[in-house]
Order: sequence, then C-alpha cells, then structure tokens
Amino acid sequence: MSLENRTKVKNTSLNVFVVALVLILVFSVKKNQNIGGWLIYLSTWILIGNVWVGAHYMIKYLELKNTFLSIFLDTVLLAGMLTGVLFFHRLVIWSIVFAVFFTAAVIKYRIINLSAADHRIKEYTSKKIRVEIWAVPLLLILALLAHSLPQNSVAILFLQGATLFFQIFFVVWLVYVKRLYSIFD
Repeated sequence: MSLENRTKVKNTSLNVFVVALVLILVFSVKKNQNIGGWLIYLSTWILIGNVWVGAHYMIKYLELKNTFLSIFLDTVLLAGMLTGVLFFHRLVIWSIVFAVFFTAAVIKYRIINLSAADHRIKEYTSKKIRVEIWAVPLLLILALLAHSLPQNSVAILFLQGATLFFQIFFVVWLVYVKRLYSIFD
C-alpha cells in the first residue's frame, strides 16, 4: 500500500474513532450530576479535539515505523482515550487514565524526535513534549487530591474547574502562543 493510501486509511480510522468518542460522550451526558461533572465533561470535549488535531498532524507529517513499541503506544493511546471518555464522571479514574495517555504520547513524540531528520518535525515534537509532559504530574496530583478530598466538596469543584481552565490554557498556549500547528504551513 502506498504512503498516500496508508495516510488516507489512518485518517479515516482516526475520524471514525473520534466520531465514536463524540457519540459516547453525547450519550453519556446524563452522567453529569453536578457542576463539577459538567466541568470535566467539557474538559473531555477539549481533550478529544486536541487529540484529534494532534493525531491528524502525527498521521500527516510524522511517519513512524510499525515497531512493537509503536503499536503498543498506539494501543495505549486509543485505549486511554476510550477509557477516559467512558469514565469522565469518575475524576480519579479519568485523571489516572489521561496521565497514562499523556505518558504514552510523550514517549511516542520522543521516539519520533530522536529519529527525525526534518527540523520542522524536531521542532514540533519538542514543543509537544515540553507542553504535554506537564500533563502527567498535574493529572496524577489531581487524582491524588480527588481521592483524598471529600466527594462533592468545594475543593473537588475547584479541582474540576482548574482542570477545565488548564485544558483551555494548554490549547491556547499550543495554538496561539507557541504556534505549534503553523510549523508545517
């Protein structure tokens, strides 16, 4: 199969997967029982959009050989997104799942960065790593605090609001400040 056909198949598969995630999230709206649930629900929407754009760029510009590690990381990423969407209403699980997700993403970007010859790919993956590496400890701290604090407390609501704030902040930072996606234009 030619590179162009592989790219089309991967993009189509990605789009089908994202549509499935969106449908799951739409039909899971009833799980929102309070304001905090809505904040994480919105955070999950932002994550889906951010991951969809990042995966699209990865497919289009960052060709990685199909090694066992690459396939394993892809499996972790897909399973992580699906699990995160299914458990958006369980803050501790959601946080841990996305910490694992971002760990796998950072590893994948690092592998690509080490093998890339094109300076644009190195710049793109370096920027992604520098931003997404922060998600791992922040999400693990969120999980620890959410597990330790009383449920339905003001502190949990604050954490959920902070999570949404940081989701929006990271997207704005990547797109408008770091101009991440304009590297390939």
